Amino acid sequence: MTPGWVVLALAAAAAGDGAGPRRLDLTNLHGGEKLTVTFHNEHDIAPDARAALRHLLRDYRLNEEHDMDFGLFVQLTDLARQCGVPASYEVISGYRSPATNAKLRGGTCCGGAQPAHGRACDRCAPEGLSAAATS
Repeated sequence: MTPGWVVLALAAAAAGDGAGPRRLDLTNLHGGEKLTVTFHNEHDIAPDARAALRHLLRDYRLNEEHDMDFGLFVQLTDLARQCGVPASYEVISGYRSPATNAKLRGGTCCGGAQPAHGRACDRCAPEGLSAAATS
């Protein structure tokens, strides 16, 4: 099954801890970089892991990094858990700078430009997520 394309945008709300450790596997489709991060909550994630997430989700067009909302990582792991699939995502686009947003569709993409605030990423759904979400 081919993964579906999904745009995930989050509010900056705090999320609960969930049950057990969270494992998040990300692959940046533009650079081929891969990253696996394991955490329980936002206070548990190591500074070097935060820096690696920031780098992997940078604006690839300008190579510009930005802090990402931790709720995004919690939401990605929660979504996969609820569907019974691994939290393994291919990232199409993470942070988008204001300059990049201005170039894309006249700066009107993503309704409020959540990627410009580090609260969203465009990504492919993990294998099995589309089927699990519709059953």
